[in-house]
Amino acid sequence: GKTLCQACKKKCSGEVLRVQDKYFHTQCFKCKVCANSLAQGGFFSKDGSYYCTADYQRHFGTKCASCQDYVEGEVVTALGKTYHQKCFTCDRCRQPFPSGDKVTYTGKEVLCQKCVHIPIRDGTPSASPTTNNAN
Repeated sequence: GKTLCQACKKKCSGEVLRVQDKYFHTQCFKCKVCANSLAQGGFFSKDGSYYCTADYQRHFGTKCASCQDYVEGEVVTALGKTYHQKCFTCDRCRQPFPSGDKVTYTGKEVLCQKCVHIPIRDGTPSASPTTNNAN
């Protein structure tokens, strides 16, 4: 039987792309949003449509809770937020959490095992003879 292009519905001949079980003329395989060719680079598929990376991220992507760039690949999800692994850091020392280490959420901060044991100073200055203001 004839193989038809999914996009233009005309007979496929010449240079043809096979994407999963569908066929496209090379020039017909385009991003649904921006219509740029997807024949040469990476693409995403969602609900039967095809998207370039930028448009897929803009419409369906998840942003890192720390740096606000889109996340893909290996990510960290904690407290309902998503992070790049390098962006998920201790709120005090700003170091990434070592793989497999425990992370402690205090209600305000996410802390590594070193920082969770450091006591917090309350921030109010203590009176000392050098800070008294004499009029």
